[in-house]
Amino acid sequence: MTEQAQNLAVPTTTLEMVQVEVEAQEIPTPRPDLRREAAGVMTLLFLIITYHIQHPFMLFRVQFGEGFRDVRQEGLQEAMFVALLASGLLLIGSWRKLWDDRNQAAGRLSLAIIVGGLALYTLHIFFVVYRDANIFVKLYNINPTVFADELQMTKKAAKELADPMKALHSMALLGGVGLASAIYLWSPWESIVYYANASKNEPEKQTVSFWAVGIKDLAGIAVLVLWAVTYHLFNPLWLKESSLAEQFHNQESLMALLLLLAVGLLFGIQRDVWSEYTTPTGRLRIAVGMGLGLYVLAILAVAWGNSNLISDYYHVDSAVYNSQVLSEAGRIKPLEAADRAALLAGVALASVIYLWSPWERLRLYGQTLRQNVAAIATAILVVAAWEYGVDAFKIEQFLLPKPSVIWETFKEIYPNLIAGGWFTFQNALRGFAIGCGVGILTGIISARFLRFSKAILPLAIAANAVPIIAFAPIANAWFGLTSSNSKVAIVAVLCYFPAMISTVRGLTSVEPIQIELMRSYAASELEIFRHVRLPNALPFIFSALKLATTLAMIGAIVSEYFGGTPNTALGFKIKNDAALLKMTESWSAIIIASLLGIGFYTFVSMMERTAMPWYRSFRSDSR
Repeated sequence: MTEQAQNLAVPTTTLEMVQVEVEAQEIPTPRPDLRREAAGVMTLLFLIITYHIQHPFMLFRVQFGEGFRDVRQEGLQEAMFVALLASGLLLIGSWRKLWDDRNQAAGRLSLAIIVGGLALYTLHIFFVVYRDANIFVKLYNINPTVFADELQMTKKAAKELADPMKALHSMALLGGVGLASAIYLWSPWESIVYYANASKNEPEKQTVSFWAVGIKDLAGIAVLVLWAVTYHLFNPLWLKESSLAEQFHNQESLMALLLLLAVGLLFGIQRDVWSEYTTPTGRLRIAVGMGLGLYVLAILAVAWGNSNLISDYYHVDSAVYNSQVLSEAGRIKPLEAADRAALLAGVALASVIYLWSPWERLRLYGQTLRQNVAAIATAILVVAAWEYGVDAFKIEQFLLPKPSVIWETFKEIYPNLIAGGWFTFQNALRGFAIGCGVGILTGIISARFLRFSKAILPLAIAANAVPIIAFAPIANAWFGLTSSNSKVAIVAVLCYFPAMISTVRGLTSVEPIQIELMRSYAASELEIFRHVRLPNALPFIFSALKLATTLAMIGAIVSEYFGGTPNTALGFKIKNDAALLKMTESWSAIIIASLLGIGFYTFVSMMERTAMPWYRSFRSDSR
């Protein structure tokens, strides 16, 4: 080797040292972005709630719906609609694949179909909540009073009909899921694009043969037709009322077999599903096929096994439908209207699940579980120690009931706690908005004007130092004992200080070199605020907002200890039940308060991730 070559050569030991140093460097593990998961779970929850709200029987005679009926005049139903709309928009916004393909014809059609089910359902709920008008009631020319009267029956009759009605609704929901699954698996918008390219003589854009597209279209149409036939054949509500069911009566087995063959053909013709199962689109279609498969399985069980899976689950005899549910002629049309609404809810349910696509996030779930295994294990151990420690130390139930006893009580009385929870949460939300809003505003002014900061800071510290127990009676005297404004004022004072201090710190902790760079470009103070100070302050502000969610719930509940609130308010119930040694009822109210606090915190966290996707802690794969 020449001297020049020797000089250029790198010693092997040096390469090994570099490799060891690279391997020794810690590669930071990105924090999981759970925004899509939170949006999916919340959308499903609010879909279930609004489904009970829009149905008279569910609202008045089902335990879950009763809790949302009792506070109709206090804006809870309107709030549930707004929550459904907001969570649905967050879910749609988190699905990047939809937006990536929106400039393509197939992408726009796919977006319209997937989102359309949820959008139509949300529109239906809007008319029910804000216009007191049920679209399906109008479709069947039913008097709304008749619709309500027929389904808001006496408690005795409702108790007998509860399980059959639930079974009917479950059939409709499953039918809606099957319908949406069939449409998405067929994907007729892809055929439209194919035929459009063919009419323009652009064969280079065609990736499949004409026969493959034609067979898929025929299979898709056949599945939709057979879905309509089997749904009317196997739903007791439509068996005698539908002309379609009458034409195919006594041919249930044949229709079930044809549906099975059509679904198999539709799924089998799409070779790209199996060849692209490693891609999100391929896995999504396989999951969609499973949704349609559930519907086919239910049909086959009835036709060949003489067993209705849904009726069996609710322990309902098929004869009950005719003897109880369908015995009164005036009840048929209201039930048909309710059935159509349940179908739409099933389509919306399928749309939410497709948008959520939890099967695409299994890796993320595993990562999240591994990161939180210590917290999960600790929670399990604490609950287990509590459950068995009560018996081991012979603690009386009226002092500390077991978690299992608390849970049983909670399941029985939670509808009565929803009204109190909504009253308390409204106070917490209003106080949170006022306190944090004023805190952020004064923080911005304090960061800009030093003299104002020196004047306001001692007052803010003094207000934060006052114990809530001492301030509550004063607030009641100022704003009125029976007014909720006193509770809002207490919450606002608690939330003000963290928001104000965090805003000032975020706006003033900017690197001087960044300010100098902006001024070198002749940037104004407003431009410096928008592009440097505010982005730097956002992490501090959202940290304060998340802290304020817990303070808001604490302030709202504790402020209710001093009277002037309805008997259903959570703070009032916790105090009175504990004083009367009704510990299970008191703990049930605490569970509602905890769930509200967790939901409040989760919502603010979602807003944080939405507002700051660029922040280093949120740079992870959220697709």
